[in-house]
Amino acid sequence: MYNPFMDQRHLARFAVRQAYQTGNVCHVVATGEPIAPFTVIDDHALFALADQVDPRDVMFSADPFADAVA
Repeated sequence: MYNPFMDQRHLARFAVRQAYQTGNVCHVVATGEPIAPFTVIDDHALFALADQVDPRDVMFSADPFADAVA
């Protein structure tokens, strides 16, 4: 999910909120798509897309059971 008015700070806060609400680790991932350059996905989606997502594309991770790390 992406809103063109969201910058990386907004997406990081969104990932933290999603992590606390769902109990899953959430990540901000660079997509390389001009229409939606970033997305927020959880661990399940990240593992499902493991062959398409480069580890360098993960820009931020929020773990609901630990401090958020960049």
